[in-house]
Amino acid sequence: LYDGGAISNFGFLTVTDSTFEGNRAQMEEDGSHVADTSDMGGGAIGIGSGSHVSIAGSTFVGNISGKDGGAIATRKFYGSYDTDSPDVSLSIRNSTFSGNEAGRSVSGDPYNYNNNVTGLYESGKEFDNGVGGAVYAYTGTLATDADSSVVITGSSFTGNSAAHGGAVASRAQLEVRDSVFMGNTAAGWGGAIVNWK
Repeated sequence: LYDGGAISNFGFLTVTDSTFEGNRAQMEEDGSHVADTSDMGGGAIGIGSGSHVSIAGSTFVGNISGKDGGAIATRKFYGSYDTDSPDVSLSIRNSTFSGNEAGRSVSGDPYNYNNNVTGLYESGKEFDNGVGGAVYAYTGTLATDADSSVVITGSSFTGNSAAHGGAVASRAQLEVRDSVFMGNTAAGWGGAIVNWK
């Protein structure tokens, strides 16, 4: 399974009053990792360049990404993939994220796509797999604030886990309002949120 265990989106998407439970991305059927260094993950939803996504009143439980974004992953490409490709926006309102995980296989073994270190992530790298236990947003280094935005409002994040950003990891314009973060864990930076933008 590649990006977006339930939905892979490259356009306009509205999700309302829905439940995503036990979905997987960036994993083979036997639970081993997909050997793919370029894709993003998103255990339930994978969001690519040019996407505008609105999620409201929805629940994400126990989704797993072998790479990033245990429940949701967005990626705005720049450079060798899509030069100056369209922007990406993600709005999350009144939704619940619990027990989602980024950066592990179903067997529990940690994944590192560089294959030269052990553990969930490669020490010293700003971004590697296993970030954003619930939500991961990425923009390339050439992107501006206008290129990618994530707005989270009135939502709860409980018991999500990742190498960095137990609940949320972002290299995008991030805004969080009126939300609750409880019991999220990270091996490295940001038990709840890590933001590199």
